[in-house]
Amino acid sequence: MAPFYPTARTFYRLRYELIEVLGVNRREVRPSTRLEDLVPRNQRRAVWQHLRGRGLELPELSLSPRASGIAMTGTLAGGALLGGWTAAGAALLGACLQILLAVFAMLRLGFAIWLVSRPFAVHLACGPVTVRDAVLYLTPYKGNQDYPWSREEIATKVRLIISVSLGLRLEEVKPESRFEELGCC
Repeated sequence: MAPFYPTARTFYRLRYELIEVLGVNRREVRPSTRLEDLVPRNQRRAVWQHLRGRGLELPELSLSPRASGIAMTGTLAGGALLGGWTAAGAALLGACLQILLAVFAMLRLGFAIWLVSRPFAVHLACGPVTVRDAVLYLTPYKGNQDYPWSREEIATKVRLIISVSLGLRLEEVKPESRFEELGCC
């Protein structure tokens, strides 16, 4: 009996879905293909939504660094304005209530900006870079303990998990990296 390779099954499934949603040729979806090259920026949200609907959950798309800075500035500036307005209206209730209301207003504003900015989040800020990376990210270890995972596959999967968890580009998470160097401790 031939060995069972869960990564191959994940690759064929991912390739099928990408071909279906993008309408690309099968030869264009190779393990070495970069996701940024394969999925056009203006289609990424729709492709990610399609893949999620099929149970292939890749990491969230992000805003560009510039757009992210604009959104953060808008949240802080709006929070300061709302906080000032809230502080004036709540002066009789005391300093604690002022701060609480200002924080609440800032959280609401931040959430509203997040909702409005979602359509512009089309960048692959962290996680898989290539189709192969996406396959390793999507292939669960649980239920595949009998599969002979190579050291390279395990190292890449761990790097992917750390990359997504810390919001870092995969290239920044090297096998020799220490958590202190990555800024998480």
